[in-house]
Amino acid sequence: MSRPLKLIADYWRNVKNEDVIGCFWEDAHTHCWRCGNDKKLERAHIIPKSLGGPDAVSNFVLLCNPCHLQAPDVTDPRAMWVWLEQTSAPLSGMGSLWWFFSKAGTQTREEVFKLAGERVFPDNWQDLKKPLQKYIEANAVLHQGRFSTTTAEWVLRGFLAELPKLEDVQDED
Repeated sequence: MSRPLKLIADYWRNVKNEDVIGCFWEDAHTHCWRCGNDKKLERAHIIPKSLGGPDAVSNFVLLCNPCHLQAPDVTDPRAMWVWLEQTSAPLSGMGSLWWFFSKAGTQTREEVFKLAGERVFPDNWQDLKKPLQKYIEANAVLHQGRFSTTTAEWVLRGFLAELPKLEDVQDED
């Protein structure tokens, strides 16, 4: 179902502070919420439709195509808002994680999975292989055949947060 851009902007104007997006609310129906440019806008699902997200005003943000391609495609709605708030924050100084994020936008699911395992978890890659694959499959989706850098970052953050729980389960076995 098509939702008018102004309706989406007006909805979020009443829910979120202006400092969360890259434009003024009065321009939010004509300017990208990430880069602030006056470009043709696309409705970007906060939770992708393929992961159960509805076609509702409350599940859309407005992005230009280049920013839409970089938006997170995960089940956690916080990912979109964190990404929008921190979009200009550099990821420098993160070593292997930065390398992983910088490569993720050009990779398929299988390539991201392999990169994450080999570069981010070199010591215990074999032990984490199945849990990471399961986490990726349950929490992320490809967008136009690729993971965006932001999706890869959010998946990795989520997986790292789950690691203590996974280690407790493995210890019980």
